[in-house]
Amino acid sequence: MGKPRPQSSASSPSDDQSLVQALANILSKVVKRLDHQESVLNSIEKKMSSASTSGSSGESTKKPKVALLVRSEVRRMYKALCEDDEEFVAFNTDQGKDTENTKVVDRLVKEVQGSNPAFQSGLIRSACYTYYRTLCQEGSLKRRGKLDERNRTRRKRERLVRKLQDRISTMNKCSMNEKDKKRWATVLFQDFMSSEDSHTESGTLITRPIAWRSHKLDSFFKNLDAGTEKSRSEQSNLNFEH
Repeated sequence: MGKPRPQSSASSPSDDQSLVQALANILSKVVKRLDHQESVLNSIEKKMSSASTSGSSGESTKKPKVALLVRSEVRRMYKALCEDDEEFVAFNTDQGKDTENTKVVDRLVKEVQGSNPAFQSGLIRSACYTYYRTLCQEGSLKRRGKLDERNRTRRKRERLVRKLQDRISTMNKCSMNEKDKKRWATVLFQDFMSSEDSHTESGTLITRPIAWRSHKLDSFFKNLDAGTEKSRSEQSNLNFEH
């Protein structure tokens, strides 16, 4: 009686195809990630170069766009008319673009353009309808009891954006060499920032640190925040002396 043949350890063609497909998927994800990182680095380099160029010429890099100015003026004028003009009829957020709401827009266009002749009427009218849609959304959220939650989320996002802008500005002003600035700029994104929530009773901010963030990165952010506070303090003292 012959010896039993050992079972073959060779994988089947289907197993090989599955393995190849899995490796291909992993490789595809790696390539996409590298492409994204390269795109981010190029974007950072362009922004830093632009900031350096405009800073050397004495021009501000934060000039607000005309559209943002128009929207701000529309909101200000609408609130002023609601408070000061007894005959002014506010938007009816349940009716859509009906005749009465169109009259409100016409009045806003007239008032805003009267105080800001450089603003184009078409741009003002567009800003009016944008503000109207915002009021409709807020009314819907309020009726569903979700307006406060939306406002908290918005304030949280705005705090993160301001802090990120402050950190970028402080790093660009420090004496760090350009190579290190480019390296640290790769982590100056909201994904690397701790979340902050307002305590509902005391109103204080509760910071929730990111567990996976390194101590070195934590220290770097703390130094940037300290530099920002120092700059604000010095600016405040300068203004007080004047």
